Amino acid sequence: MTLAYNEAGRPIDAERLLRRVEENRARKFGKLHESLFARLETAKAKRTLPVAIWLQADLSIDPDESVRRERRRARAPVRSRRQKRTQSPAQQFARVVEEEHGGRKARADEHAPVVYAEVSPEEIRALAKRPDVVGLFLHETEGVEDLGRFNGDRQLR
Repeated sequence: MTLAYNEAGRPIDAERLLRRVEENRARKFGKLHESLFARLETAKAKRTLPVAIWLQADLSIDPDESVRRERRRARAPVRSRRQKRTQSPAQQFARVVEEEHGGRKARADEHAPVVYAEVSPEEIRALAKRPDVVGLFLHETEGVEDLGRFNGDRQLR
């Protein structure tokens, strides 16, 4: 049982409130993260933006199947070169981003169903319409070294 109250101290249905917030967010931004959405509003059409493209992935594993798979691997001979070159879905999608969406520097993450690329605003919107894409994020490639001293362009000290 979850207890939640509004500013007047009256009980509220927090799950319903959060569901409405998420529905409003999805209606406004779709698959785009808020920071990417904001950047698209001011981006020039020809300029590419660094993005992280999250892909649909079936991450459910039947425990019995994973045990059987491990036993087969233990008995299997060393993989052939051809099998070693098999690409992950993210690696395959990186090629799609370059070939069909004009993306540059597309590369797959080796641990997650994510492709990083530089893509034009028009193609970011096209990628968001694909059913195999679940989310697009601005890929921040430059970090702030001292978060204690800086907040955006304002100095805090």
